[in-house]
Amino acid sequence: MKTIRTRILILLGLSLMSQTRAQNAPLVPPDLVPAAGTFISLQNYTNWPPLPFDPLPGLAVYSLGDGVYAYDDRLVDYAAMEQDAQIKRCQGSFSGEG
Repeated sequence: MKTIRTRILILLGLSLMSQTRAQNAPLVPPDLVPAAGTFISLQNYTNWPPLPFDPLPGLAVYSLGDGVYAYDDRLVDYAAMEQDAQIKRCQGSFSGEG
């Protein structure tokens, strides 16, 4: 029980540190966001692995240093995006496209 509590506290601490670090990090101008690097989601950083590219160009990107970037997807509704993708797949299968 103590081990689980310790792990939860460590994860909570890392979560708060990551959010604070990203909020204090410099914003990267859109034309200077690199094509490759280590990109971390601000919404899902504890559940998703870093990506080697910016998955959502057009969103704010913060430099965390050493080629690590955080993309600000906190307002992105991933559930709605998935639902839209499923609808398009279904429409494609009915029209003979997919």
